[in-house]
Formats: sequence, C-alpha cells, structure tokens
Amino acid sequence: GGTVGMILALVPAALTLTDEALYTLATEAQARGQKSGVESDYKLAISRYQEYLEKFPTSPAAPQVQFFLAECFYEVNAFAEAADAYQKVASTYPSSEFAEQAAYNRVLAHVEEINHATVADSVACRINAFLGSAETQILRVPGEAYAKLLIACNDFSTAAVASKKLPEVLMKYGETLYKLEQYELSRRIYVKVATELPANPFALHATSMVG
Repeated sequence: GGTVGMILALVPAALTLTDEALYTLATEAQARGQKSGVESDYKLAISRYQEYLEKFPTSPAAPQVQFFLAECFYEVNAFAEAADAYQKVASTYPSSEFAEQAAYNRVLAHVEEINHATVADSVACRINAFLGSAETQILRVPGEAYAKLLIACNDFSTAAVASKKLPEVLMKYGETLYKLEQYELSRRIYVKVATELPANPFALHATSMVG
C-alpha cells in the first residue's frame, strides 16, 4: 500500500547498527519488489523481516516490520499468511500507529483468501462478543476462510470503534452473513450501520438491506 511506498524513508530512530542493517536489507528487498513486481524480491524481504522479528522482537521498529512482513505476504498472494501477520500487528502492538490499518488489511486479506480458495468442507465458526455484546454466535460456514473473515470483522467492530473504516467493515460483515443465510445476524449489523454510526456513505444501502 501507500505506507510501503515510503519504506526507505521510515527508518525508526533508536536502532542499533546491527538491527538497522538487517532492517535496511529487508526494506530494500521490499522496495525492489515494488518496482520490479518480482516475487523473489518479496520472498527475500519476507525471510529478512522474519529474521528481524526473531532477533529483535522488542525493537522500536518491530510493529513496523511486522506490518511490512504482512504486506509482502499479501503481494505474493499468500493471503492466509498475510492475514495472520496483520493480526499479530493488531494484537501484539495494539497502540502502534500500524494497528488500525493492520486490522483493516486483515479483513481484506481474508476476503482475498475466500476469493482464491477451493471448495472446502463446512466448519464451525465461533464468534465471541458478537458486535461487542456478551453473546457468542456459533455458525456453520463453508470453509475456514469464512470463519476467519467473520472473526476478523467482529474483532474490528469491537477494537476499532472510532475508525472511519468501521462502516465499510461492518457492511462486509453483514454481506458475508447474508450470503451465508444468517439473516437475523446480518440485519442487526445493517441496523447498526444505518442508525448507530455517524453519517456514513453506507447508511442508505444498509437501510435498504434491513428492509
């Protein structure tokens, strides 16, 4: 994304010479991948970012490196791995500047995972704290990717309540539940978009979906 486009200008302060050198090698490989589109450049960046996180897990650059790692996975269509890496940004570094974008990108990665998935057996999906309530919803969904998308959307709805991206994520949440014929749960999400959030571009569509 746009964040990665500036990676070479984002070297964090307070790095030692050792971790700065590895950071530079990784970001240079990612920057080459952006320019060339060559998968091997991204894979080299992935290996270096993983090495960085193994060696310097408490570095001030660790949240950024975890985010860049996720971006690289996404660029090589490793969407499940990208979603996991984005989730680690949001869960491990919740106060970092990358947390909200990572939580949103996690949703996008799971959408792509579904789009690229082959037919899978249905699985049980447990959604804790549905829309921030005390409710637990247990559903049957057509594959693990659907379960992960629903959980990612629900996580975003409870952790990023002030985000401008919340209406968009909730619409994807409602749309996915609607496709899975979970109409009452879908309706509740659309009602939230239409009535509980400040004026947003999805309110009219959400209202029509409630009807």
